[in-house]
Amino acid sequence: MNKSISTKDIQQQILNLFSVFRDICKRHNLTYFAIGGTCLGAVRHKGFIPWDDDMDVAMPYEDYKAFIEIACKELPSHYALLLPQCSQHWEQAFIKLHNTQTTFIELSRACYPDAYVGVFLDIMPLYGLPNKSWQQKYYAFLANIFIHQNKLFRYSWRQAISWSEKLIWCTTLLERLTSKPFDYFVHRIEITMGKLKFNNSNKILFGWRKQPFLPWHHTNYKQVFYYKDFASSIEVPFENTTIAIPIGYDNYLKMDFGDYMKLPPVEKRNPGHQTAIIDLERPYSYYQRRNTK
Repeated sequence: MNKSISTKDIQQQILNLFSVFRDICKRHNLTYFAIGGTCLGAVRHKGFIPWDDDMDVAMPYEDYKAFIEIACKELPSHYALLLPQCSQHWEQAFIKLHNTQTTFIELSRACYPDAYVGVFLDIMPLYGLPNKSWQQKYYAFLANIFIHQNKLFRYSWRQAISWSEKLIWCTTLLERLTSKPFDYFVHRIEITMGKLKFNNSNKILFGWRKQPFLPWHHTNYKQVFYYKDFASSIEVPFENTTIAIPIGYDNYLKMDFGDYMKLPPVEKRNPGHQTAIIDLERPYSYYQRRNTK
């Protein structure tokens, strides 16, 4: 990161994005929740976690899809959505709202100019689950498989590092041979999970969270939370504004972080992203042109 750019500078840019996002949600009666470190920051710090460099919000799948359609018509000219179908090497199964007049290039994507973005706000889908426990575990595991396949389908064999990644890479051979589009597995996730109603079960799924590919490993179920904690939201202070967090934030945060009010050791208070370039003055397209010549 450019040493003249502070974490506070980045956070202010993200707050500007959030303001636009929240205004669209309010105008169109769309539900969202601060989740992850953003929810934790709202509760523990009444704003960003001081060393955090992003913001995470999530929406029930129906609202998530409605937001995409509306935002494409209502966003300011210098804001845009990065969709999974926009870039082969953008391997996440969710969208980003980003400022196209800025640059935020993660180290892992520095070699892929088509995955460059501006400073961003992460927007994730929340899916409902069936009521039976075995079905919940099945769909959680299935979503996890699709998320892994989505990532590896966009890359070559040599970029699958571990044995489990190479195994999953092999499961995409049929789709490669039949020339499926690079966002094929995102559609598989949405078609499979999108048919399950958000408010029709006691559990919900974080439909983007990739867990270790170990069928017997308990973390394969870590992306599943209680619907009652997300049945509604409350507004809480966040920096100089407010943000919606799940009504059951205490239980949710305990499930996600454990003793969430305890600060991590100083050596672990680092930004969530390893970055190659952050530039708040130049658009990411400037670096795309430089790195594709």
